[in-house]
Amino acid sequence: LTMPFPNVMSSFAEGSSEEAYCASPLSACTIPYDTGDGLYFDICMLGFSYKNPFPFQFEGELCSNFTQMDLLLEKKAENAAIAAQYWPPKKWMFDLSTAVGIACVFLVGVSTISSTIPSMIITTLKFRSGEIASLRDPYFKKYRQDLLKTSFLLGAAIWGSIISSGIVFCVAYLIAFLLSFEVTRSYILSFVSLLIGITVTLIVKIIVSKFLTKYSFVGFYRKRPLVANIASLCFECWHLALTSSYIILRVVKLFFIIIVYVGRFDTPMLARGVGEIGAVKLDAFPFIFKQDLLAIDAHRHPYIERLGMMYMMKLKHGDKFAKKTGSIWRLLFVYALFPWLRQYRILNNENDELQDGDNLELFELDGDGDGVETPLCKNPIATDVEVNMSLFRVEIAALNNKIKRLKEVNKNLKHRR
Repeated sequence: LTMPFPNVMSSFAEGSSEEAYCASPLSACTIPYDTGDGLYFDICMLGFSYKNPFPFQFEGELCSNFTQMDLLLEKKAENAAIAAQYWPPKKWMFDLSTAVGIACVFLVGVSTISSTIPSMIITTLKFRSGEIASLRDPYFKKYRQDLLKTSFLLGAAIWGSIISSGIVFCVAYLIAFLLSFEVTRSYILSFVSLLIGITVTLIVKIIVSKFLTKYSFVGFYRKRPLVANIASLCFECWHLALTSSYIILRVVKLFFIIIVYVGRFDTPMLARGVGEIGAVKLDAFPFIFKQDLLAIDAHRHPYIERLGMMYMMKLKHGDKFAKKTGSIWRLLFVYALFPWLRQYRILNNENDELQDGDNLELFELDGDGDGVETPLCKNPIATDVEVNMSLFRVEIAALNNKIKRLKEVNKNLKHRR
């Protein structure tokens, strides 16, 4: 095919003149070929051009003399009349789309604002409780570097919310407008009906899959290998054809998740190690958020506050504060009234080791069960097994002593009788 470019060429009907004519732009023509008698013949498409792609572009009085052109012109007039009813869009369509967009922005904004402070508190408590590894995590050392990056958070909070709200508004506005506009509503409803059909098919597939799994498997093992193999083969063939659609759907879902969470710098969208190229992080704001929380909590942690209070009390009272007798009375008080707190005195973690200088005083019992204090080991570093065994010995000895005292009381009561 050949197409006139860059100028538009027109074709005129036979007998056309400046006063009366029928003209139409040439769209594309086949390559002319010789008919053998010195004439060249080709076929051309009429009615539209690359500058104006709308069809039925026939102009002139003589066009009505051609039956096919006359029918096309009548069809064009009918289409123009129908388009005039629906175009331009009505004002209520824009108002409705704007209202839907504002409502979606409000919901996303409220969700972001109401989640930020709880997320800060929860993340801090996770660091304190050890659910998020801290001091013993090699990755934790990175949080202590370049603390000036925390100055990004204020701008990220403001501009992230603005950009997220703008994208959510545009997407919600476009969807609402396409649903309310008569010209596009039929296409959207057709697409929705297609989604409903796919959803019904997937529900049937899930039901069949659940039934076959329950019928053919027990945990990870096949109780009916033949049925399980046939079902696996059928589902693999089905998924081989449909996985492309699942991948496209995954892209769409990730796109919407990014739109909603682009203003949530407190929640990582990428797992640790994903998007990290050396020292460069593609999404560094969640890392900076945790870094800022740790920098704040380093000054407000209960351990730091309690330790600072102890230092101040020591400076104020001197040798009268934190003496050995006070420590012994505190241990007796805890052992008598809060015995369950003993489990927090020494961490039972196979990765925990007592450092040099830690004051670990563990005592064994002598042969008759009396509480004679003998150091468990001269080295202040003790294994968890030794710690647990010593604690068990102490508890067993205490119970034996209690039983012995009860027997003596019981014996005295018998003599009195």
